[in-house]
Amino acid sequence: MDVLRKTDSKKLLQLRKAAYSYHLILINYFISNIGDKAKRKMSVKKYILFFTITIIKIHGITHIPNMQSRENNLYQKDATRTENIRYILPGKLNQSAPSGGHMFEIEQAGEYALIDNLTLSPPNTNVNGITISASNVTLDLAGCTIIQDNTSSGLVAINIAANVSHITIKNGTINTIYGTGIRAQNNCSLLEIKDLIIRNCNVMGMYLTNVNQAILTNLTIINCNGTAANDAIGLGMLTSKNITTSCSQFNNNRNTNGRPGHGIYLYACSNCLFEFCEASTNYGTTAYGFRIDSVSSNCTVLNCHAKANEATTISYGFYVNGRYNILKNCVSTNQMTSGANFSYGFYTAGGQGNQHLSCSAYGNTGGTGGGVGGVGFGINGNEKYSSMKQCISNANFGNTGASGNGIGILIFSGSQNCSFDQNQLVNNKGPSSGYGILDLNTLSTNVFTRNFAYGNGNSAGTTFNNYVVNPAPSGSLPVLLGNLNNYATFSSYYGLDLYNIEIRA
Repeated sequence: MDVLRKTDSKKLLQLRKAAYSYHLILINYFISNIGDKAKRKMSVKKYILFFTITIIKIHGITHIPNMQSRENNLYQKDATRTENIRYILPGKLNQSAPSGGHMFEIEQAGEYALIDNLTLSPPNTNVNGITISASNVTLDLAGCTIIQDNTSSGLVAINIAANVSHITIKNGTINTIYGTGIRAQNNCSLLEIKDLIIRNCNVMGMYLTNVNQAILTNLTIINCNGTAANDAIGLGMLTSKNITTSCSQFNNNRNTNGRPGHGIYLYACSNCLFEFCEASTNYGTTAYGFRIDSVSSNCTVLNCHAKANEATTISYGFYVNGRYNILKNCVSTNQMTSGANFSYGFYTAGGQGNQHLSCSAYGNTGGTGGGVGGVGFGINGNEKYSSMKQCISNANFGNTGASGNGIGILIFSGSQNCSFDQNQLVNNKGPSSGYGILDLNTLSTNVFTRNFAYGNGNSAGTTFNNYVVNPAPSGSLPVLLGNLNNYATFSSYYGLDLYNIEIRA
């Protein structure tokens, strides 16, 4: 095993400084105590060599790359490794890279690693820090940090060029980039990006454009706050497919310059999977935890959490606009808005065949204006043939405005043939009113079966609106009305498996 990987960069620097200090002490000693000039010179060289070897052996380091023996190379090879890891040295960056150019370019397949923190000082706008332009490359940040120390805009810290494949980037931090942390360009494939912290990028943390097949694991992308010209986006994907993202956080991406804020933003993507991910405290004029938009299709979101995303207009925990997408075992809590508008735990925005399975929405709070509110699940008027099953919408609240509403499921006029089965709608309240299910269609063709609604009404507890649905002539909304004391007797009711249950007190 490469001993440089056993020893972190800070320890290595400390050892070097110690060795240099001892060198100076020895030199001063011999200058003052040895009379013969030639012997003094020879003795100093011998003792310095002897002491350096001794220190290296004591600390278990068998190889330190020779920083000066290959001055014409852009990288150093570690000759002690059979796989020939090449070390990217800070001193070999192109400090005069033009706009659109590269400060360092990887042009050959192989393994590359940082040996120390890498500071980028792009001399122009729109410069790439490290560009990977060859396939079959592994870039190991080795626990180090890539950081920008000036304000040149448009920097991409790590750029994966178009049409390359089998790329791995891992194990480090990208910080304070006036641009994008990692960008993968058109037609890249078979990427693995893992074990990274990306923070303080003012365009995006990570951006994948037309990528096919990637695995993203254990990422923390935070504080990518955008500008007056750019949304705040943690992870962005454009027309990409077959991307799996797991065990990652996309938090606190906050635009305060009049633009939206996103944890995750997919645009026209397909066959993507998110599991065990979180998108929280993102902020903007409109705020999104997870945004799956522009006819994205066949994407699946499993066991993910959106929390406390806040907007000046509308906030969404999970936003889906597309076809045949699935959200399962996801939780959306405490989305909020400071404006006269809605906040949604989940919102389906005009596609078809989308599914919500065993998802939960709690504590989403609407704005202070009249007629708005906090909504657990919202269904757009253009949605059709979608379904919601075994979901929970609890304690979503209309704010202090006189007309504020708390709504479990809000279905806008125009939605068609959607099904709602075995959902629980409890204590959704507002100063004006609260609703379990509110279907705004004049003649609804949506189907409601085996739902349970309790305590949805105004905050004062004087009115209840557990089911507000006007079925089409060919439809129906069978409801059993009861109370907590006689709820158990419903089990013997003929046909109960199709009935919706309403409990008022």
